[in-house]
Amino acid sequence: MEWIQAAIEFLSSEGWFLILLLGIVLVVLALYFRYQTLKLRHSISQLYKINENCQQDALEFFHQSWPLLNRSGCLELEANVNWFGETFKISKGSTLDQTYLYAFTASVDDMKFKVSAYLSYSGQQPESIARVILITFQHILEQDLMLKQSQILISQKRLERYQLFVQHEIKNIAQFLQLLSDQVQTIEAEEACNKLMNRLKASVPFMAQRAKRTLSQTYQPSQVLQNEWINIESMILDIVKVNALAAQIKGEANVYLPRELMLEVFKNILNNFRDHGSGNEVLKIRVKKQADELSVQIESSEISLQQVPIERMFEPFWTNSESGMGLGLFLARELLKQIDGLVTFRSNTENQTSLFEVSIPIKDALNQ
Repeated sequence: MEWIQAAIEFLSSEGWFLILLLGIVLVVLALYFRYQTLKLRHSISQLYKINENCQQDALEFFHQSWPLLNRSGCLELEANVNWFGETFKISKGSTLDQTYLYAFTASVDDMKFKVSAYLSYSGQQPESIARVILITFQHILEQDLMLKQSQILISQKRLERYQLFVQHEIKNIAQFLQLLSDQVQTIEAEEACNKLMNRLKASVPFMAQRAKRTLSQTYQPSQVLQNEWINIESMILDIVKVNALAAQIKGEANVYLPRELMLEVFKNILNNFRDHGSGNEVLKIRVKKQADELSVQIESSEISLQQVPIERMFEPFWTNSESGMGLGLFLARELLKQIDGLVTFRSNTENQTSLFEVSIPIKDALNQ
């Protein structure tokens, strides 16, 4: 019974203090875990809000998420990106300390992020806030890529439906011409001829406008590419005149390539200078033919990366032009793939110029 009496004496003297201290520690731990839980929930909510504000745009989301990731314990974030043929690197933050590496790849078709995130060693724990938020970031990024791909597919379906509309318009124009031909052949009286002329004055300009608008949207590359001799300088000059552009063309080349495809490639590239330039600039165009390659360089001092960011240059359905659909450069690149060609874009920050270069392997016509 002595030990019981000793315990009672201890509790009555100092034990109550230890019990109180233990209770305080438990309360503090409970409040800390509660705070961490609320912090994690708030951070995840903020990630989704950032993504919503970016309209589920993967590139913009990557940039806008960095401050939140950094506050959550991510010390450095790097990504090697392939975005519709354009490759570039994004780097956020920096650290010289020993850190834990968390790496992942998010990829859908022509969009790929190879990401390396550097966390403090405390972030190595699966339950750490930094790692949970980073995993959430990864999932949102993957969802954005999938959404972008579905948007492209939906847009392609819309274009297919629009093509049906164009075909219907062509049919209506053909029927109008056939009806006009029938009426002309049956008219004999002068009065009837005058009435027909009056009707034509009202209807022909309208039909001509419809025909012009329809024909501008009807090009589709042939399934079988037919090569023929083309003078590249002459072709580019015609496109420049149609678009009311000013250009200095140096060099010329006669090449044996598909005319319609080449025409569409240069139309899509030069249309960007019409849509994004002031119209007062003189483009510098250099045509060079080597033994096995054709090179065409188009230099501008007006199209800047502020107008069209380089990572967006060849992205389909992305545009900041009111008159465009964001398909020109994407189609140019896709068309060139059919003949193993390539179009690239470079920007020189020193002299504030931008350069498109089309490179196409060529062969002698006799060997094709």
